[in-house]
Amino acid sequence: MTVTKDLLNPQHSIHYGFLTVNQDTSGFFGAYLVTNRWARPIEFRVTSAVQPNKVQHILYGEGLKPVIFSEVIAKTLVEKSSQQVDLVVTDLPEVLGLRKKLDIPVVCLAKAEDPVPQGTLVIAGPRGIGLHFAGNNEEATLFTNLFEGMDIDLAEPFIRIRDAVQETRKSSNRSSTAA
Repeated sequence: MTVTKDLLNPQHSIHYGFLTVNQDTSGFFGAYLVTNRWARPIEFRVTSAVQPNKVQHILYGEGLKPVIFSEVIAKTLVEKSSQQVDLVVTDLPEVLGLRKKLDIPVVCLAKAEDPVPQGTLVIAGPRGIGLHFAGNNEEATLFTNLFEGMDIDLAEPFIRIRDAVQETRKSSNRSSTAA
């Protein structure tokens, strides 16, 4: 997918993918919410748990989380989605590696004190929020212009994702105990 200047056209139907990874006793699992430009839901997906074994922990060391988050979980969620997105938004720097696997710009919500991950740019998001951007300079300029004057809270969909994941997992547990 090539990012185009059509994104700046208000008639263009922009789609964002909000992606996060959580961990519980069963392992790591991802959640992906695709929305329109107003952050209204279009599609929602949750992965099953990914549990790395002891040997993988030893062999990958500190590199294990970025591999699981971006290459295993995030890549699968985005590829399996029925809706193509213009930008993936994450709350985890380990997901920024997704950009190397798919041709979609990726931004990570950032705090001022967060170190800038290697290979990313810092851009201003809506409401002046700082974002770590995994993409090229032309895309960074395009998305900075797109975000200018936009009034959505990029952090808010992650609250909805966590609530939906919790409800999904509760429903799944109720179904398995009823069987």
